[in-house]
Amino acid sequence: MPYVFVHQCAGLVLAAMLVVAVVLIHYEALRLISDKLLPWAQRHWHDRRTLVLMILALLLSHVLQIWVFGVGTMLIAEDGTLGTLMGPHDHQLWDYIYFSAVNYTSLGYGDLTAIGPLRLIGVSETLTGMLMIAWSASFTYITMEHLWKSRRG
Repeated sequence: MPYVFVHQCAGLVLAAMLVVAVVLIHYEALRLISDKLLPWAQRHWHDRRTLVLMILALLLSHVLQIWVFGVGTMLIAEDGTLGTLMGPHDHQLWDYIYFSAVNYTSLGYGDLTAIGPLRLIGVSETLTGMLMIAWSASFTYITMEHLWKSRRG
């Protein structure tokens, strides 16, 4: 029993570390977009191009976050002591990136599933992904509102 508890605690700690890393990446991406990219784009381009560039930067940030979880999941799963992935996969990096993207976006295909404490990372990624996507959506709304108000008046 203590052996299982220790592994579950380790899974929680690793999940928390990945969540903190992803939240910090997202915060810094939003800060860079807001402080650097948007002012530059507004000086050089029309609002439409500015918004497209912002959306592409946000997508890049989400892809990076998926990769952080994917690589983290791969390192943990390949060790095997905290669980593994079950389903059709070749233990390649792309399998873990795919698993991460499915979790992050909460698609939940179910073709690859986590076993053991690794499940905690999958669940944490889904919750984190939903929050990061919502954060991006609110940031986009606020930016669009600001751009359109400044154009009107």
